[in-house]
Amino acid sequence: MMSTRMVGVLAAVALLLFGVSAEAQLAKSGTYTSHFGWTGSGKLFEIEKDHQFFVGEFSGTNFNDAGRGFLHLTSWVCPGVN
Repeated sequence: MMSTRMVGVLAAVALLLFGVSAEAQLAKSGTYTSHFGWTGSGKLFEIEKDHQFFVGEFSGTNFNDAGRGFLHLTSWVCPGVN
């Protein structure tokens, strides 16, 4: 009887061998339009009089205007420093 670990390894190998690569699904060139809903949060530190330092993060979701395809419903988290 096969162990659970062995079944998992065999499933992973099957996906690697027979799965369709993401590269094959995307066009090599083209254009698209999208919009991005985002929010930001962080902290502002006063280093000295009239000098501040901001550190935080911005995150959100990208929506391809076609409602499908390249970058549609992708999530982004970006660090921010200023």
